Amino acid sequence: MPDGWFAVAEMLLVFGGVLAFAVWQIVSVNRASREDRRRRDEDNRQ
Repeated sequence: MPDGWFAVAEMLLVFGGVLAFAVWQIVSVNRASREDRRRRDEDNRQ
């Protein structure tokens, strides 16, 4: 194995974790705002 392989693997692991966390945050925020919008629409109809 090359010497810098571990550093590259560690960097990719950290980058992948940050990317996955960011995607999860965006998806959860979008889901929450979509539910809020649905709730607001139901309130406006009454």
